[in-house]
Amino acid sequence: MNTTGMDASRYSPRQVFWTACAGMLLFGVCMITLGSLSIPVGRRFRLGPSEIGALFSVMPLGVLTGSLLFGPVCDRHGYRTPLIVACLLLSIGFQGIAYAADTRQLAAFIFLCGLGGGIVNGATNGVVADISTSDKGGDLSLLGVFFAVGAVGMPALLALFARSHAYDTVLSGVGLLPLPVALACRLVRFPAPKVQPSVPLRETFRLATDPRLLGMSLFLFLQAGLEATISNWSTRYLADQKGLDTASALYALSLSVVGMALARIVIGGALRGWSPSKVLFTSFPVTILAMLLLSTGRGQPAAYAALFLTGIGIAAAFPLMMGLIGDAFPRMSASAFSIALAIALSGNMALNYAVGALTERFGITLLPTVAISLTTLMAATAAAILRKPTHNKTGSI
Repeated sequence: MNTTGMDASRYSPRQVFWTACAGMLLFGVCMITLGSLSIPVGRRFRLGPSEIGALFSVMPLGVLTGSLLFGPVCDRHGYRTPLIVACLLLSIGFQGIAYAADTRQLAAFIFLCGLGGGIVNGATNGVVADISTSDKGGDLSLLGVFFAVGAVGMPALLALFARSHAYDTVLSGVGLLPLPVALACRLVRFPAPKVQPSVPLRETFRLATDPRLLGMSLFLFLQAGLEATISNWSTRYLADQKGLDTASALYALSLSVVGMALARIVIGGALRGWSPSKVLFTSFPVTILAMLLLSTGRGQPAAYAALFLTGIGIAAAFPLMMGLIGDAFPRMSASAFSIALAIALSGNMALNYAVGALTERFGITLLPTVAISLTTLMAATAAAILRKPTHNKTGSI
């Protein structure tokens, strides 16, 4: 990976990078946990679909809170302590979900998981951007691979032990994984804080009104909404419109994660020499092609190919735009990431709700049209953002 010389004598960029990758893997596990456990948790607490949906809404609230908190703290006090605290929150949250006595406790521990996950997601992206130089997007793409590993690994782990162990036992074991990561964060040296605690917080508020950051955050708002649309509604589309059974629809969805992971490996390696604009404007047509195939194709092979291509198409947008944000706001990169991730998560929730409302009114058949529309809006937003250079040579906001 490419690294800057900032405080190079005090920390090992490779150690920091791999520690961040371990944290991102935990975030992948965190974000997929509730979906993987919805059936056994629903049975244990005798919850209906609406009650399960209400519990699901607690997780993004926790992630949103963590996303808002991590930036100013990391810029002023460094990454170590927030990452350690976040890992401990994840461990407590997993254990609590496994052994909660009632739904109130369950909701509280789900929130803790989301809070820890939001901090981990933001801080790992922030620190990788800080230690990278010529290709932040490529390094962030490789970091994003570990999110996919965690997201795919959790359902696989539950499936592997489903017959021999209760879900709470497996989840309790998973709850131990954040502890060695917390220890690694304690032992590894991180870059020094970039902003002195004496710098007034009004600089962070001024950052939140920067037109460049708002434009890039709007792009991530749309991207997060697109990802939510695919992950939350594609299985229903495949079942209702294409006649796939539940297992086949879930397998198709898992292929989208595999496609995303493979694409990010390529972006982080073979495509390092490509500009962010070239990669982005290559990926948009792939997403549109995938949605057209999803709409017109028939049978399992077409569904599998469409979701796999979708994963490839949406893989580049998030890490590359985060890399551009890191280039544009190097002096307060964690705070900039905090604002961008909070806006992105708002897009995830708002557009997911909007798709639900559209589905209720017009049916799930609109899914490809919605995805193509979001992709087109993203392309237009990216064109406007990339029209002007985002790098700020002075490092100021």
